[in-house]
Order: sequence, then structure tokens, then C-alpha cells
Amino acid sequence: MSKTLRTLDFLARERRVFTAAEFREHYGGSPTNAANALKRAIRDGMIERVAHGSYAIREVGRLSTDSSTEDVLLALASVLGGRDHRIAYLTALELHSLLLYPPTEVQVALTSPTRTTHVSGRSFRQVIEVPRYLKVGASQTTHGCLVSDLPRALLDAARRPDLIGGVDTIVNALQLAGQVDTHTIVEYADKLDSHPALRRLGSMSVAAGRYDIASVIRSNTTLPVTPIAIDPSSPSEDVTWLDPAWNVAWDSMSADLIGMRANS
Repeated sequence: MSKTLRTLDFLARERRVFTAAEFREHYGGSPTNAANALKRAIRDGMIERVAHGSYAIREVGRLSTDSSTEDVLLALASVLGGRDHRIAYLTALELHSLLLYPPTEVQVALTSPTRTTHVSGRSFRQVIEVPRYLKVGASQTTHGCLVSDLPRALLDAARRPDLIGGVDTIVNALQLAGQVDTHTIVEYADKLDSHPALRRLGSMSVAAGRYDIASVIRSNTTLPVTPIAIDPSSPSEDVTWLDPAWNVAWDSMSADLIGMRANS
């Protein structure tokens, strides 16, 4: 469980509505990291602002239901009919039941944009991909929709942490995932030329306690001498730890969000 979720869990035991000051008090760490964690929790749909400086915790577990999944797929079928597509990134994790909170947008990979802006009450985010990458790991689902299979969804999460919501969302997904075909993840990384993402996923797998995933990735990955960021989109530029097993640099915010210590 991420540091943000632990804080919200603590607050939820006493109240459903809390203030920013109460969040900072229980989150700990620097005021900047606490403020950033609060903003991300709002963005990711974990909480909602109900008044100036006051926030309410949203109900957990409503996402991974047959009815909500059906609603999203039905709405997407009308938008995507006849278009090359792959339901991907955050929405793929949702459809694989790997999210703790309902996201505020639907994400789909396309080869060309549409004018659609909202689907099933959520904002519609289009990620344009080159045609040869679009169908890698695309699996048929209901209503004629294609969705990233589990290996592609996890690899994409490490490729684009900015779309997923950051490292803590990915670590949670890894902890929620059951058996993972890691050899297929490695195969997809070759096809997509995404070896840096493999290193990020390996480091995050260790942080999530998924040594089964990390060991397979490590045996199929070489480490260039140049370190890479765990989350290139993170606003934090301070490196709190360089993971020597993967040559991946953890910034202070990403490490803080999952409660990682510098000597992890």
C-alpha cells in the first residue's frame, strides 16, 4: 500500500472529510511532498474537494465491477467502431482490475485522433501511436473492442508513468496482479524498443515485492552505464536513491509516495 493510501486509510477511520492540514500532519515528510501527494490523490480520483481546504474520501472498490466495465466498453464501442485502436494505459489497468480507485478519464491508443472529448461521463484521452506498435499485445474483448493484455498493460505503465498516475499507481498494480507472463513482457519490450521501461518495471517490481517478475526481467536485461529516471514526468528533480540493480534513479517524490527509504 502506498504512503498516500496509508494516510487516507488512517483518516478514513475517524472521518470521511478531512482538511489539507490534517492530511499533511499524518502524511509526514516535507510539506511540498505532502502537497504533491494530495494533488495527485485528487487527480487520480481517490478524493474530491468538497469545500475550500476540505476533502472527502471516495469509496474504494467500485471500479472493478462487471457493470462499470460493461458501461465503459459499451461507450467505447460506439466511439471506436471501425477505427484501429487499443484500450490502453490507465483504462487497461482498470479492465484488468488493477486499480484501487476509479480514474477520471478513459485512455485509448489510436493511430489518428478523433473529436471525442468525453466517454461514459469521463474525459477521453487519446494517445497517438504508430501503426506497427498499436496491435502489440492487443487482446479482443466484448463489443468489438481491443484492450492491452496484462503484459502490455504493465509494460506501458512503466513506459508512460505520466499517463498512469505515477510510480505509486504502478506499484499498487503490481501488488494486485496475479500470475504475470513476464517473458511476454520482455518480448513486447523488444518489439516496442522499450528496454528502459523494462528497467523501471524491474525496479518497481522489487519495490512491490514482486521478485518473480523482477528476476525474469533481470535475466533478460542489460544495464547501460547511463542511469534513467524511475518517472521522467515527476516534478521532483532530487535523486534520493540510485537503484544499483537496475541503474534507475528514484526521485524523492516517487520514493516518498510508496514509503520507500533511501537504503531500500
